[in-house]
Amino acid sequence: MTSKMTKPEKEDSRMEKQRAPSARKAQELQALVQGQRDAQSGADLLSPLVRLSTERVWQEAWEEEQAQALGRRRDERGSSEPG
Repeated sequence: MTSKMTKPEKEDSRMEKQRAPSARKAQELQALVQGQRDAQSGADLLSPLVRLSTERVWQEAWEEEQAQALGRRRDERGSSEPG
């Protein structure tokens, strides 16, 4: 069974792919802190908070390493010169 995406869903999906993974991690972290702060005890919140924070730091480091290796940021196009 295949479900077809509507045009707004496709656009949302494309926009999500264009965002840097570290930006998505930051958003997840913010949602966790804002949304779960009242719902969970500190002990229940600590593990996901540490996991997401660690993932975000690793992702930012990876993106920086990629940028240095490629000589450009994720959102920049490569040079148009062949070579």
